[in-house]
Amino acid sequence: RDRSPSRGLGDVYKRQSLESPDMISRRVGFTVTLLTGIAICVGTLTSSLTPLTSFGADTLHHGIAYAAFALPLVLVDRKYWRLMLTVTLILASTIELIQSLVNRSGDPMDLLTNATGGLIGLVLGIVLSWLHQKMYPRPISLYACAFNQGSARIFRKRRGRRL
Repeated sequence: RDRSPSRGLGDVYKRQSLESPDMISRRVGFTVTLLTGIAICVGTLTSSLTPLTSFGADTLHHGIAYAAFALPLVLVDRKYWRLMLTVTLILASTIELIQSLVNRSGDPMDLLTNATGGLIGLVLGIVLSWLHQKMYPRPISLYACAFNQGSARIFRKRRGRRL
């Protein structure tokens, strides 16, 4: 049995044809981002049944929706921040342009609010991802421990027990 230190968990997943927890997290991040984007498109391009009566509620909803759109994928992996910034700005501007075609009015302030909400989501995702990395520098997955004896050994050593 090869006990060389160069073998990482990635090699184990390749050998056993398992998906790594990072890949599963990315898929979940992409799925949540896609579903949030679809919800934003449907919500902003259809006419609202009940008008918002309180001042600023529409602005708040726009900001929260775009922050929720940008957050999941950046939270999973910080390297996606440029992609999410670009996609958020494209989605926000495209929706504001299309709204005039579906009997709604596009507002430049909505575009600014959407972009600001997206930036807040990006910054929040980057900060939370950084904090998670600082708190757990070497992630140990229970999924990996269940299928790999080497991972279980690392997990036990971290908790102060020896084999």
